[in-house]
Amino acid sequence: MPRLNLTFCYQVIGVFALAAAVLVPCRSAEAAAADQQVKSGQLIANAIRNGRLVQAESMLAIRKARLTDPSDPEQEILLAELALAKRQDSLAFNNFQKHADNSEFACRAKEGMGVVLVRRGEFKPAARLLGQVTSDCSGHGNAWHHLGIALSVLKKWEGARYAFNRALAESHQDRGAILNNIGQLHMDQGNVEKALKFFKAARNTEPENNRFQNNVDIAGATIGVRPQRLSRDSASRWAERLNNSATAAIDAGFDALGKQLLAELLVEAPQTPRQALAKLDPDQALPAQK
Repeated sequence: MPRLNLTFCYQVIGVFALAAAVLVPCRSAEAAAADQQVKSGQLIANAIRNGRLVQAESMLAIRKARLTDPSDPEQEILLAELALAKRQDSLAFNNFQKHADNSEFACRAKEGMGVVLVRRGEFKPAARLLGQVTSDCSGHGNAWHHLGIALSVLKKWEGARYAFNRALAESHQDRGAILNNIGQLHMDQGNVEKALKFFKAARNTEPENNRFQNNVDIAGATIGVRPQRLSRDSASRWAERLNNSATAAIDAGFDALGKQLLAELLVEAPQTPRQALAKLDPDQALPAQK
């Protein structure tokens, strides 16, 4: 008969049955320690996802000191995810790759590898790898998001749109970035009004994000809408926005709007580059200095 590795302890049954203490199996110290490692791994992964990288790094060091197996695969996955968040892409990719065939961690490993490939501009292999993750694994909104990016660049419009929508449904992180990328998807297809809608939605999730505001300005100017100055805009920031909008307006054929915006730009930023002045009126372009 196999031996049972159980520790026994007394447990009181019922409030009034103090005399009725019985022996019941208690969980072993090893099992309790294993549970603690799982919980700590979940806390660390959550800290990484939410950008608390210093905290995650400290927790990883504590977790490592308590490990009985120095080659613990989850520890290596967590280290890879931390490296990915710190944009140490080569280190992250190498660590993820070690566990791509580990059934317990393959989803996280392949997702991380796919994200690195997107960052490197290797969109076809990224799409293949992230396609495997989204097909085989549930709850990987970040994989859907980066699959959408890869498919957008590859001009797989319908697949990209579907991937971004799944990312929105499955992920609470990076919502603004996902909405912004849907806007860019429409912009790339010439659907400027739809793009503007999503750019505004992205901007509304992160009002301080200048990139999202820039995209709102550029898309708006492309269909003849002038930008509105925000109360927080400094003179230099407003000048940047005017320049973005003026360039987009003129490129889209709204010359009158573009020249009006460039005239305002001259007031905000007298040191406007000569290229911008030339768009306003060739006669106003200063001669090149020798």
